[in-house]
Amino acid sequence: MSNHRIELDGVELTLSRPDELNMQMVGFYDLQKQLEACWLSLEDGDLPLVPRLLGRPGVGKTTLAYAVGKKLSQEVYIFQCTMDTRPEDLIITPVIGGGNSNASKSQAKLTPEIRYQASSLVTAMIRGG
Repeated sequence: MSNHRIELDGVELTLSRPDELNMQMVGFYDLQKQLEACWLSLEDGDLPLVPRLLGRPGVGKTTLAYAVGKKLSQEVYIFQCTMDTRPEDLIITPVIGGGNSNASKSQAKLTPEIRYQASSLVTAMIRGG
C-alpha cells in the first residue's frame, strides 16, 4: 500500500494528502512560540495541549497554525469549519471508481470498484501528530 492508503478492519482507505502551502509566516512571534509550546512533546507518551484559536475571519489563525505545524515537521491538514459543513464532510465517503484492477477490461466495466476516501479530518486523526 502507498503512504496514502491504509487498511482498517479489512477495508482499504485512501487518505487525504496533507496541505502544502507556499507561504511564510511574518509576525505574531509570541503567538508562534506559545502555540509551539502547546504542541511540544518532551518524551514519548506526552500529549499535546489543544489550544483554541479565536478571532475574526482573516486575522491569520489558519496561517499561524500551519506555520507552527510545518516548523515542527508535522503534516498539516486544513479543514474550515463553517455553517455549511455537512456530516459527510467529516467522515469516510464511498467513491465509485474504475473497475477492479485484477479483472479483465470487459469485466472491469461490469464490476465498478468502490473505494473509501477519508476526509482530511479523519486522515489527521488516523495519522496523528
